[in-house]
Amino acid sequence: MKKITLVVIAFALSICFSSQVFADIQFYIDVHKIKEKQASDKKISKEVNKSKMLVEIGDTCFSYVQDDIKHVYDFANKRILTIKLTNKTFEDDSLFSIIGFRTYEFQNRLMLGGAFAAAKIEDNLMLPVLSEHLFSLQQKDKKSELSQTSLNNSVSFSAAGKELLSYTKQGEQVSAANKKMFIKFFRYVFGGYPQILEQLSSDNIIPESININRYDIFKESDDLKISQIRTIPPKILSLTGYNPTTFADGSDPLPKFLNDIKYSKTINMQNHLDLLLSRANEYYRNGNYIDTMLAYLEYNLASGLPFPQIFQEQSLTLKKDENVNKLLTALSSKRKEDAENNLIALQQLEGVAKHQGHVIKIFEANLQIRLGKTQEAKILFIEALKASPYITGVYKDLGDLYYSQYNTVMAWRCWDIARKLAPTHKMLMPINEFESKLMKNYPEYF
Repeated sequence: MKKITLVVIAFALSICFSSQVFADIQFYIDVHKIKEKQASDKKISKEVNKSKMLVEIGDTCFSYVQDDIKHVYDFANKRILTIKLTNKTFEDDSLFSIIGFRTYEFQNRLMLGGAFAAAKIEDNLMLPVLSEHLFSLQQKDKKSELSQTSLNNSVSFSAAGKELLSYTKQGEQVSAANKKMFIKFFRYVFGGYPQILEQLSSDNIIPESININRYDIFKESDDLKISQIRTIPPKILSLTGYNPTTFADGSDPLPKFLNDIKYSKTINMQNHLDLLLSRANEYYRNGNYIDTMLAYLEYNLASGLPFPQIFQEQSLTLKKDENVNKLLTALSSKRKEDAENNLIALQQLEGVAKHQGHVIKIFEANLQIRLGKTQEAKILFIEALKASPYITGVYKDLGDLYYSQYNTVMAWRCWDIARKLAPTHKMLMPINEFESKLMKNYPEYF
C-alpha cells in the first residue's frame, strides 16, 4: 500500500513565533474616530470614540495593542495572531484571509457601484475610487482621478468631491525597512488608496499626523496623532503561557471544533487510513457492501490516494450490490435537475449504512449546495467531520462554502487544517494556486 507522510497535529506555535526577532521600534497613536450615520429622515448622527494604540514594527512583523488586545501580523509565516492579554488566549489565522476578502468584496463593490451609477443614485458611496480607498486596492484597467493639495505643512488628497487622506510633512526619520512596514501596517489597519500610500512611501519619514476618511455604509474618519518614535531592544514574540482559543460568539459550532482539531495531539492520519482499510475488508467479509464502498470513498477523500489494489479484486462483487449501485448512480449524475432525486436516494442509503453513514452526508451536502441550501449543507459537513475529523476533502468543501459567503477567516481555517492533514491532496491544489496568485498580484500585502 502506498504510504503518505505521517501527520500528527501538535501545538508548536510558541516555537514558531519565539524563534524570530519581532520588533525594533515602538510608538503610540492617539486615534480619534468619528462615525457618521444617516437616519431615515436624513439627519446625521455622529459616534465619537477615542483610543490609544501601541504600535511595534520590525523587519518582518508589526503589531498593535488596542483595548487590551494585541494584533500581530507576521509576514515571515504569513499569519495573524489576535491575542487577548487579559486572559492569555489567542487566535491564529492566515494572513491570506485579509486580502482574500478584500479582493472578493472589492469586485462586488465595483459591480454594485456600476449599477448605482447607471441608476443615477445620488451620492453613490460605491464609486470605484471610494472602494479602492476603502480596501486599498486598485482597478487593473482604470485609474481613478485624485486631487492633491499641499498647504503649509500638510498634503491632502480627495476624489469625487470627498476628502480621502491628509498627512503632515513633518515627522520622524526611520529606516527604509521600518517605513515599508509602517505602510503595511497602515494599509491593513486603516486602508488607503494605493496611489496615496505609494506617495506616502516616497521617503523614510513617519508623519506626526494622518487623517483618513473612509466611505462605506457611513462615513468613518480616523484622526491619528503619532507620538515620538523610540528604538527598543530587539523583542521576541513568545506564546509561552498562552492558550489557543476561539473568540466566536458560539452561534456557529465549527470554530471551536476546528480549534480542537488544529491543536489536537492525537490526530494521526496514517493510523486512520490503515484502520479504514482494515474495516473495509471486515465489512466486505461480512457481506456489508455499502459500508465497504463508503470506507473506500472516505479513504480517498481523506488522503487523496487512489483506491487500494484490493478494491480492484472486490469491485465486481461490490458493483452487483443494489445499494452500492444506487450510491454510484447518485454520485455520477452532475445534472442540477437530478439533484433532488439523488438527495432522496442518498438519504435512504444513509439509513441502510451501519457504520459509514457520515460519508453519505458529504455527498448530501454537495447536493444541498447545488440546490442553494447552504445552511443545510454546512450542518451536514460538520456532522460528517464530527464522525470522522480526518476527511480532508470535507474541510476543502466547507472552506469553499465559507468563502462563497465572504467569511474568508473561516475559509482559511478549514483549508489550513486540510493542508495539515494531507498537504499533497489534489483537492488542495486550487487553494495553493490561489494563494500564489494573490502574492503575485498584490505583493504590497506581503
